[in-house]
Amino acid sequence: MAVSDIEETPKDFKGRVNIEAFWKAVSLEMIGRGFVSSNNQNPFKVLPSYHFWAPWIGHKTRSSNEVLNTEFEKIKTAKVSEESQVYHVTEDRLMEELMNQKDASPEVNSVRQLQFVSSLSRRLQMPQRL
Repeated sequence: MAVSDIEETPKDFKGRVNIEAFWKAVSLEMIGRGFVSSNNQNPFKVLPSYHFWAPWIGHKTRSSNEVLNTEFEKIKTAKVSEESQVYHVTEDRLMEELMNQKDASPEVNSVRQLQFVSSLSRRLQMPQRL
């Protein structure tokens, strides 16, 4: 299963997970594996999720059955940084792309028109104006 296939957390999720409910579900999944030929056929299968996943902490070492799971916060950070990388282009990369073009693409022409750069020989001025 890919990370992108994991169900997103509900909007009101605060990171609290019932550890007893989670580990009982995992125990049922393990027992169910003994009765089916494939885990895909297991009616007790526990799918990974950010809102129903708990660490193992013994009952005598925790104060309640509710534990904090902050894994869902990590994935939001990764998504934000992934989006910002799409728009992040260095001046060197822009220069390299502009210099490697033989014929100007429609995108480059539109940028040139916006920046009042009239000819291909003036490509070097584009990054400075942007």
